[in-house]
Amino acid sequence: TDSTDSTDSTTTSTIKISCKDGTTATSSLASLTLQKPNGGESYPYINGDGKIEIKWQQDKLGGTYIDLYKAGAFYYRIQGPCDEYKQITANGITKTKWNPHDSLPVGTDYQIKVHAPKEATISSISDAYFSITKPASE
Repeated sequence: TDSTDSTDSTTTSTIKISCKDGTTATSSLASLTLQKPNGGESYPYINGDGKIEIKWQQDKLGGTYIDLYKAGAFYYRIQGPCDEYKQITANGITKTKWNPHDSLPVGTDYQIKVHAPKEATISSISDAYFSITKPASE
């Protein structure tokens, strides 16, 4: 697993994360606001190359944790701060693509939560549930 260390300065707190591949990721986020999916969306079940866009606003650069929740409970981690290279930021808006795994059950009770490393209060979760539905028959 990845490990974290906190380094404080007078203006911001920077978290350093030691990644499995030997690199170090950093994060100094103070605010996050999830924009998509934020509830009410419906995505057909996606296999293979299909992806769902996850989008959020953040005040500073740095990798975040992205977690999937089902029925209000943690289900699995989509990405972590060591996946920052997958999280593209421009003008304070960060996006990534998520390809749900094959065993994800169809449901109407999913949420996404983005949160800063080691800072549980710096987070944002979908305002309401979104759905993953059966694929349209061909």
